[in-house]
Amino acid sequence: MKKIIVFFVFYKLIFAYELPLVVKQEILKGNFIRAKYLIDSIVCFSNLDAIAKWNLNFEKEKLDRISLDFNKKIDDILPYIKQYLPNIKEEEIKDFEKDKSLEMMFINGEKKYFYNADKNLFRVNKKLRDIKNNPFPNTTSGYKIDTYQAIPFLLSEFNKWNKRYLNPIKITLKYSVILKDGIVPEGEIVRGWFPFPKENQRQKNVKLLSCNADRFIIEDTKNPHRSIYFEKRVEKNKPLVFEYSISYLSFAEVNKIDFTKDIKYDFSNDTLLKEFVKESPPHIVFSDKIRELSNKIVGNETKKLKIVKKIYQWIDENIPWASAREYSTIDCIPEYVIDNMHGDCGQVSLLFITLCRLNGIPAKWQSGWMIHPNEINLHDWAEIYIPDYGWVPVDQSFGIHNFENEEQKFFFLGSLDNYHLTVNDDISRNFYPLKVYPRSETVDFQRGELEWRGGNIYFNNWKYNMEIKYGEK
Repeated sequence: MKKIIVFFVFYKLIFAYELPLVVKQEILKGNFIRAKYLIDSIVCFSNLDAIAKWNLNFEKEKLDRISLDFNKKIDDILPYIKQYLPNIKEEEIKDFEKDKSLEMMFINGEKKYFYNADKNLFRVNKKLRDIKNNPFPNTTSGYKIDTYQAIPFLLSEFNKWNKRYLNPIKITLKYSVILKDGIVPEGEIVRGWFPFPKENQRQKNVKLLSCNADRFIIEDTKNPHRSIYFEKRVEKNKPLVFEYSISYLSFAEVNKIDFTKDIKYDFSNDTLLKEFVKESPPHIVFSDKIRELSNKIVGNETKKLKIVKKIYQWIDENIPWASAREYSTIDCIPEYVIDNMHGDCGQVSLLFITLCRLNGIPAKWQSGWMIHPNEINLHDWAEIYIPDYGWVPVDQSFGIHNFENEEQKFFFLGSLDNYHLTVNDDISRNFYPLKVYPRSETVDFQRGELEWRGGNIYFNNWKYNMEIKYGEK
């Protein structure tokens, strides 16, 4: 199989771009039709440069993405809620909306609910989380079953062998993406970027086993988003399928860290490390809201590792998991988490990273998939830098486990099991080859990206699937 290089013209999204006030006001009111009309008028009749037009058109596209996420009416969500609250009253619904445990917004004069608002209600609302017959008890999650079994075993293996990276398991995965019929005309070329495992201490011997294209590009493992890129032509009466398979060795990482120890950072001799205590707009910003929360959590504590543990524990105890709207539709994810007091794995990870950086603790992003035998899904986590250890993983959403032993309880504050597939080391970075149109996922990269000469192909127009086989250790 041969490799190809394709060069595209690319206009980079300038996150600092400020929307015209008149457009921003209409969006805040939920007047999406009016806002899109204003954007079209500004693009057509104003003397704007290409980047400004690119940003304005993307803001218009974001409104369509929000509308896809908020697509339910009250009659769509009530049947599920009434399974557990059969006598619920209209005033109670309004109270849930007011405290943001029932996520909604007004769009073009209609009250529209997040597509998973009914289920999230029982995850987010403190009273409803504890009702009898709670439909989402944490203990039934497949990955929690796996991790409860894995944690004592991995700590025991560490004590036996004194190895940081251990228990290698051979993973074979097949990834496929199927484009819906009629989205792209027959004969057109569709370009695709898809997740490809990093080469690192937890992932070794990464091999491409097959690919249903003769020509492809595998990005260097040093690229923050590692992808495999290839193209397919749309054929008549045939589904367009991108498919490839990979194998690699997956290691657990175990670090026994004394979080009472006082550590110091010397950034004067490490300019790269200093980058990871800085802001990185639009999501990692030291706003008044973030500073206020940091003061609440950290108090007068000065020891860096104790601060890390305080942040991890506070988020675990106060921010329940809930399925999330698309990241590309959120202006600042950590502030969104604070405002709504819930978040999925990537959202709480960004909050954790931001709070760590604000307190002078180097922190960065990692993501890919969780590939536990009982549960396969997209997943995000973080890393922090600790002298004498280097970068160590922190899985905020896996959180604190119900063990009496402190090492077992806080296992994911510094360690990971075998079932975290790493694809990304940062957020919102470029691909190679460069993508022409705005990404479907502007922050993360786990499902893939598709486009053709007519534009980006958003998530609602294609499906993805991952199959995993677990080999011998």
